[in-house]
Amino acid sequence: MIALSTSAPAFAKIFVYELGSATDVAVSAGIELDLRCGAGNELRIEAESEDAFEFDNRAGRFELSRGGTWLSPWSQSSGPVAARAVVPSLPKSFEVSSVAVVRLAHCVSSGADLAAELGSGSRLQMEDLNGAFRRMSVDVLSGSKFSLDARVVLEQADLTVSSGGLLHIGDAAVVKETTVQISSGAVAELCGANGVVSGAVSSGGRLDIGAQTQAQELELSSGGTARADCWSIKIKAVPLRLPPPLYCCKGKEVISRLQPQQSQPAGTVKTRF
Repeated sequence: MIALSTSAPAFAKIFVYELGSATDVAVSAGIELDLRCGAGNELRIEAESEDAFEFDNRAGRFELSRGGTWLSPWSQSSGPVAARAVVPSLPKSFEVSSVAVVRLAHCVSSGADLAAELGSGSRLQMEDLNGAFRRMSVDVLSGSKFSLDARVVLEQADLTVSSGGLLHIGDAAVVKETTVQISSGAVAELCGANGVVSGAVSSGGRLDIGAQTQAQELELSSGGTARADCWSIKIKAVPLRLPPPLYCCKGKEVISRLQPQQSQPAGTVKTRF
């Protein structure tokens, strides 16, 4: 690992490191990281000094955080810490916490699995990606935000959003099968879900889905709501119209409002009390 220090505008110096393998990425404590796939393994960090951050890269795991102790926590340290990294291939997992921000771009996936866990007001943005994923598992907790705006194909997406979290998958993506667990005021916007969606929405959670989506075994309870982006939804191939979201899916109204006038197969929508 080699570190070079150069001057940077105003508040910071630039520290340059050679990166090893980075299959797992963990960023925390208010760090902002721009991560790109490309030639070369390099990490550039802007900070007041090397004491302002902690960096580790061993056994394929890349960790970046702020320096600090319980007597002098990172939130009281002066000056921001921003980083830019180039890796040869897309990492397999991300852990983003404590109001850190990670922006991922210009990577290609050829049927890989990817897992991401966000907490404590953090943010993970994925854009300008290409290719396909076999499975993407995302947990968004405690006011964190996850967004995917890229022309990719997801065979399977397992999504958990809770405690005020926000998850967004744009309509450029194609998601063939999605499982959701949404609760505690969280919101999932699955504009790219044009296959099958199943799971549960509860405790004031909200699910927005695309017009081509089929909802199967989607459970709504405790003020959980579901709405279609284009105001139409299919539940086992039965076209339905949803009421405005503020009036959707509360208590026993779920069954009466989501049932069409004609007969509907039993068990397509479940409600818990």
